[in-house]
Amino acid sequence: SIETLLTHLEEIPSHFRLTLRQHGGGFLNHQLFFAMLRPAREENEPDGEIRTAIEKKFHSWNNFRQLFANEALKVFGSGWLWLY
Repeated sequence: SIETLLTHLEEIPSHFRLTLRQHGGGFLNHQLFFAMLRPAREENEPDGEIRTAIEKKFHSWNNFRQLFANEALKVFGSGWLWLY
C-alpha cells in the first residue's frame, strides 16, 4: 500500500524516494482531504472548542487564516498544509 511505502522510505532505492514521498504523499493528502469534506456553511468558519483554541493561540480567526496561508505557500506542491 502507499501507506506502507511511505512509512518505509528508507527501504526504497534512494533515487525513487523524493518522487515517491512527494507524489505518494500528495495522493494520501487528497484521499484524506476528500474523505473529510462537508457541505459549506454560510459562515464557513470553525466554532466551539476549535474556534476558542485558534483565537487563544493566534488572537483572531483572520490572523490565523493569514498565518496559515503564508505557511502553506512555503510547502512543496499545491500548498497543502494540515492543522492538527
